[in-house]
Amino acid sequence: MKVRHITTAVVFASVAALAGPATAITSSGSLLQDVNSAVRGDGNITAMVRGNTVTLIGNANGVDKAAAERVAKSFPNIDSVVNLVNVRS
Repeated sequence: MKVRHITTAVVFASVAALAGPATAITSSGSLLQDVNSAVRGDGNITAMVRGNTVTLIGNANGVDKAAAERVAKSFPNIDSVVNLVNVRS
């Protein structure tokens, strides 16, 4: 297996471990919509909310990654953002 595939598997396993049981994950539709509207290129970002933390996962260019993080941080009651978005070159 290539190093990239191993890294991707580790990232997804880490996110799954951080997310906990599926019943503990809640999603704010408007947050997800706003994050995705911030992505102007061909990126694809998913936002998961657990408590006061948003986890961003997906692929985008560097500008869209930063924009998605800014949008997520701007939401009320969000204390932290874990940005795991891969930057495409």
